[in-house]
Amino acid sequence: MIYIISDIHGNIDALKKFFKSIYLKPEDKIYALGDYVGYYYHPNECLNLLRKYKVNCIKGNHDINLIKSFKNNKLLNFFSDKYGKSYDETKKKITIKNLTFLTKMKKNLKIIFPGYKVLLSHGAPWKNDCYIYPDADKKTLNKFLDYDYEIFFVGHTHRKYIHKYKKKIIYNPGSIGQPRDRYKGINWIQFEPKSKKISFHNKKYDSSKVKKEIKLKDKEKYHKLVKYL
Repeated sequence: MIYIISDIHGNIDALKKFFKSIYLKPEDKIYALGDYVGYYYHPNECLNLLRKYKVNCIKGNHDINLIKSFKNNKLLNFFSDKYGKSYDETKKKITIKNLTFLTKMKKNLKIIFPGYKVLLSHGAPWKNDCYIYPDADKKTLNKFLDYDYEIFFVGHTHRKYIHKYKKKIIYNPGSIGQPRDRYKGINWIQFEPKSKKISFHNKKYDSSKVKKEIKLKDKEKYHKLVKYL
């Protein structure tokens, strides 16, 4: 079994709930589609947990933003103003081990199975911060035809969906840390490679702790940051 998760955004309570909700066998693998930082306040704990479970991780746009901000204080201020105080806190507290972990992640990751190939990206395969929405138009979907892969897993929108377009199938697992659709709680995909069977999963969790942290640390953006918790 393969588990696909995305967009954790420093929400450790949500990530812990995910690991409590699955039963991992030795042969199982987990893939994470990026955005471990931004919005909420425990990216170190999230990255520690992902490393503990040997999760295969790729970079998201927020992870790239954070890495860039270490060399540019103006960028840090911009990201903090736009997304909240978590950027300042993450820059101060992230460990060297976790920063190195983020920096070494690839933007895309391919998996080869007998008879077909899978490509994992945060946004679009051609651009990390490009949104592929549930109502993506043909012009956008046609770009997937340029890639020699049958199945694509993408994140970034925080919305779960399936796009079946010609001979391509695009899946989005939704978000672990901040869903932006009607599926509140944590969201993930389970994928059985031999049968290609996909199942979407959703679990509720106690988000009261992260809501209290937002009120304490980021009152200005409170309503925006709790909207989907």
